Amino acid sequence: MQKPYSIKNIINHGKIKWIYSSDFLFFSRVSTIFELSSFTANYYSYGMVTDGNIILELDGEVLKLNNQNKAFLIHRPFQDIRVLKIDPGTKGVFIFFNKSFINKLDSSISYLMDFILLEKLNRNYFLLNKEDYNYLAELFKNIFDLLYILPLYRWEESAHKLLLFLLKEIDLLLNKYADVDSDTYMNKGVSTLTKFIELVNDNYIEHKSIDFYAKSLNISSNYLYKLVKEQLNDTPLSYIQKSILKHAIFLLEEGKMNISEIAYYLLFDNVSTFSKFFKKKMHLSPTQYQRKKFY
Repeated sequence: MQKPYSIKNIINHGKIKWIYSSDFLFFSRVSTIFELSSFTANYYSYGMVTDGNIILELDGEVLKLNNQNKAFLIHRPFQDIRVLKIDPGTKGVFIFFNKSFINKLDSSISYLMDFILLEKLNRNYFLLNKEDYNYLAELFKNIFDLLYILPLYRWEESAHKLLLFLLKEIDLLLNKYADVDSDTYMNKGVSTLTKFIELVNDNYIEHKSIDFYAKSLNISSNYLYKLVKEQLNDTPLSYIQKSILKHAIFLLEEGKMNISEIAYYLLFDNVSTFSKFFKKKMHLSPTQYQRKKFY
């Protein structure tokens, strides 16, 4: 079983220069280097985009973060996350921390988990009004500025206090959104996109045509095309084919099946059709890919 993704993984994968705690991380410039596959993380993360755009999938729900919709993200440990897109130059305010770090904040961890960490709200994001959005953005920025100038010998102790203050402020502000009907948070387009991605994840081997997904969602193929293009800057067919390609790469790297068996498993008409599909996407045949990968 794969270990949950950690803050250390974020630092290593994103090549982030970080000399402080491996239990706590913050940044304002968002790297476009991200995991292509979904993963389960063991940390909390809060934040929002102030410039640019991030699209991610959190427990099957597609979330679009930008300064137009003023969405505030809440990710909790052991939720499944997959980053779908990050625009170059995207900026924001994001913190990442795990239970080891927050255990040092207060002797009453049950109080923190229930009150400060918003477990009771059970929501992945909040659409803020302009005033609250600007307040949180400025609050994050001010705390980040302090964390950057703290001397190393005082850094962790001060970071605990600043994080505690920040979490309390977030909780107080977001509580007024707690009673809003969750349906108002999800526009029809994003909800349909979420369902499309779930359908693709479950059916991309058996169903490779756009018509199947459009009919399943009770929408036209043209609307599905416009929706995926607008939200993901991709086409439905391309998105389906990327899922097939990722599965093909996994099977080739796993090495338990030969190329003919993989083509059959992925329901291609024959090996030649599979090889042409793979070469068009990877600019290598399946055989060439295996040789390059392992020799």
